[in-house]
Amino acid sequence: MNIINSTEFVLNRISYLVNHRLLIIVLSLSVLMVMNSCNCVPEISTPKIIAPDNYSNALLINAISDREILSAESDEIPLLVKLSYSEPDYHYQKLNAGNSYLRLIDETSKMSLFNLPIELEKFEYYSIVFFGFGNSVKALIFKDILPNNSESKSGLRFINTVFDSDKFIFRLKQNSEQTDYNLSFRSYTDIIQQNTSTCVVEILNTSDGEVLLSQNINVAGGRIYNVILKGTLHTTANKPLTIEIAAADR
Repeated sequence: MNIINSTEFVLNRISYLVNHRLLIIVLSLSVLMVMNSCNCVPEISTPKIIAPDNYSNALLINAISDREILSAESDEIPLLVKLSYSEPDYHYQKLNAGNSYLRLIDETSKMSLFNLPIELEKFEYYSIVFFGFGNSVKALIFKDILPNNSESKSGLRFINTVFDSDKFIFRLKQNSEQTDYNLSFRSYTDIIQQNTSTCVVEILNTSDGEVLLSQNINVAGGRIYNVILKGTLHTTANKPLTIEIAAADR
């Protein structure tokens, strides 16, 4: 009787183990079938773009003497044209309109110089001048409003970005007339209406009136000309004082 009971116990145990393993196999196969039959949608990273119905136009100007090449982002959207100090290529670029952020990046070190909150009007035109030295980088933002009758007129804007000198005289000469503008660091003029012709801009030392630089400008209609004094007077010998003419067609 004990032998019969022992045999039944063993057979029942074997049956239980077999059935249990079969259950595990069936469940595993079911999970695999469900996974294989799942039409999962792959994750797609869609690049951000400037909305075609919500943009502003900005001429970005690198006047930072120790930052040779910069790149910029509008709300983390990279802009196409790099900003060269020595060999600039000026174009109006599209930025997000309204309240947005403009990030400036040094291309050599890949360091973010700032992430500037700005507010730009839709479809309007701007000039944005980056200036400073080292880690102290700032920006001047100007709205580029053309004079009336812009086919025959343009505008000049004088800007001083030289941080290691107190003041310079910007002299505008055309025909027999001349006008002087005394500009200290980070100061600028309003837009000066100018007929389409050739004019001369001179930079003078305020202490003795010595002419330090002179530049001819062939003024074409329908443009805003940013006449920027950049470089340094004493700090960096390889980036001396320079007159930069920054302008672009619309």
